[in-house]
Amino acid sequence: MISDLDFLVEFDDLPLASADAYFGLKESLETLFGRQIDLITETSLEIRTSASACKLSAR
Repeated sequence: MISDLDFLVEFDDLPLASADAYFGLKESLETLFGRQIDLITETSLEIRTSASACKLSAR
């Protein structure tokens, strides 16, 4: 089984342009690498890290 690839990305703050850029980049990378791509923004990474820290501190 081939795992997916994760990329940390940053886009300008233009909401509509960011959505087009996000999905355009995702599709292009999936075509290039021939596998599933996950694009992760810094904000989503911070949210995931915070959520994980909260789970660990609750134990």
